[in-house]
Amino acid sequence: MSLGVRFSVTRMSNKHMRPKALEVSTCDVISSLPDELLHHILSFTTAREAVQTCVLSMRWLHVWKPLRRLNIEGREFTSKIGFMKFIDNLLLHRGCIPLDNFQWTSSSSVSLDDDRANRCVCYALHCNVRELGIIEHHQLLNLDHSYFTSAYDFNDDFEDFLIDAPNLMSLHLEDLPFLAPCLVNVSSLVTASISLEEESYSSFDAKYSIFGALSNATNLKLLAPVDNYDNYPSQLNKVLKRDLLRCQTFNNLKKLSVGDWCVDADLLALFDLLQFSPIIQKLTLHLGSIGAWVSHCKTDESKVKVNCEHLKKVKITCVQGDKRVPNIVKIILANAKSLLEIVIKPYERW
Repeated sequence: MSLGVRFSVTRMSNKHMRPKALEVSTCDVISSLPDELLHHILSFTTAREAVQTCVLSMRWLHVWKPLRRLNIEGREFTSKIGFMKFIDNLLLHRGCIPLDNFQWTSSSSVSLDDDRANRCVCYALHCNVRELGIIEHHQLLNLDHSYFTSAYDFNDDFEDFLIDAPNLMSLHLEDLPFLAPCLVNVSSLVTASISLEEESYSSFDAKYSIFGALSNATNLKLLAPVDNYDNYPSQLNKVLKRDLLRCQTFNNLKKLSVGDWCVDADLLALFDLLQFSPIIQKLTLHLGSIGAWVSHCKTDESKVKVNCEHLKKVKITCVQGDKRVPNIVKIILANAKSLLEIVIKPYERW
């Protein structure tokens, strides 16, 4: 007797065969997040990476536009034409949405021309940018200085480089030959790093303003070429010291970094800066070799009163055997309210 067995196979649909874990993992969780959270995530990407998300789905088409931080990296582009085209489209499609931070950095093969550089600066300022960064490694950009000003009526003394940006929070100025910065209104500035050139100041009588506009800063770095220590001190140093006497108290300043320009024969400019900074916590001095062995007047520490009540750390970079350092340290210690950390980093003379 033969026993016949029939097997019936029912084909299951793909939907029923799919594991539940796989079904959960393929769900687009990120797209369901609120815009505010997506903007926060995209703020850690470059501008190109953020814009590329527009091809993911209709949900992502406009997500990148309200980003308040744009970081354009030249290294992401292989050709200058592609870089320029991206800049043009970015500014066109984003609109005038407010910006907190706008920065571009050139690369070895890609950089901006003057026209697009000025267009970027103008765009950022029209968006009320709070922090603007321009890092160009391979050429000197010819920026239109009028973008940094408002409708003020100034005389010819102010024709070089006006900066009138009341919402600006961070300012870095470096390598500005033949340009004299004049800070008109930077009342929101928190951090400032300014490196000046001797050629910038053609006249002592010019009404340049630097210190007077920085009274709200908490972190200030101001470097300038040193005097030549003869009968003809540099124009730049004279302008800075005159402007210092006109300035207000730096009520918010906690970190101060300066160079030789304020360390002259009697050290008065340095001590004035300390006296004008009631809550300063850290002082950094960058001293060059010129003037290190020049005879200085010994200052009687008992007669010098500077504000060091909150000072916690002093760092001095100087040439080995700099004669100015002992007198500076002696004055600071005589006015310190507590034990300070003093770091002296000597280097060999060239």
